[in-house]
Amino acid sequence: MYVAWTHGTRLRFTRFSVGAAPGASMTALPTLTIEDTTSQSSPRMAAAGKRVVIAWERKGSVVARVSTDTGESFKARRTVFQGAPSTGKVAFVTNADALGATLIVSGAVSSEGITVRSGVRRTTNGGASWATVGPEKTGGFVVGILGGASSAPRLHLVWDERFKAEPHEIRAQYLDLG
Repeated sequence: MYVAWTHGTRLRFTRFSVGAAPGASMTALPTLTIEDTTSQSSPRMAAAGKRVVIAWERKGSVVARVSTDTGESFKARRTVFQGAPSTGKVAFVTNADALGATLIVSGAVSSEGITVRSGVRRTTNGGASWATVGPEKTGGFVVGILGGASSAPRLHLVWDERFKAEPHEIRAQYLDLG
């Protein structure tokens, strides 16, 4: 079991070893500091097998770090959604998900409270690179959820067309990624 949280200026991560039922015991493993900065918030985390992804907001952008060894260590931080705070564009994370080697982060970039661009980024190489998957949307928030088999993942997209239609409309589609 994994837990990620913010404590002061630190983004922290802890793993737990869980024993067998009945009466399963839990043992906390060493806590890692993923980030130490005054400008970080809203961590989202997902795990599958030995892979763990943590995404959070940092200085107006969304960044992520990936572990391929059940959280014992994490690869370098990568920018997943680029904001530009000096121009009023700020990125935020909406969720993270994992299925086999496929890890995704959903997020958006907004300007003056209006979503400019929203979408999903995917990595299949342990976080070394992230690519846009599926269509990007304007005017609402996209959430991506993985389903299917790890050998043939399917991305389920859900978004709110709130700035395009009244009353609010929720849209959905799926994409085969395998």
